[in-house]
Amino acid sequence: MNTEFINNKIILILNGSGLADSTLESIRALCQARCEQADLKLDFHQTDDEEEMSRWITNDSENFDALIINPVEFKIYRSAIKTIAHLKKPIIEVHMNNIFHSEAGLTKPLQVPEAELGFICGMGIQSYLLAISAVERRLTQ
Repeated sequence: MNTEFINNKIILILNGSGLADSTLESIRALCQARCEQADLKLDFHQTDDEEEMSRWITNDSENFDALIINPVEFKIYRSAIKTIAHLKKPIIEVHMNNIFHSEAGLTKPLQVPEAELGFICGMGIQSYLLAISAVERRLTQ
């Protein structure tokens, strides 16, 4: 990782299944560019395994300052979010599609009252960039 970042804040972006490799690489490149603009480090991962996603959240919780997560249809990660809620780190759930559309068939948004939790959906890849902007603002307050 680049050690020349001013604030040494790390955003962990996790993606569940269902993203094509080309889409994932486009998202990674845009997120990396946006994070560099904000002097934030990016740790970016994708998995098709719900338990692996939960492990990343809980095992790496001390190593990131904010979490942006596109869980797609995963449900197990919800308990991982609950276990790190006490850390009071910003968490933003993103979905590229509008999950409230009747044909979306996706999971309900995460609801963990004790967490610093935000939600963005329906904005395509822009959902990630909006989340990074929100995290940047939150981390510099």
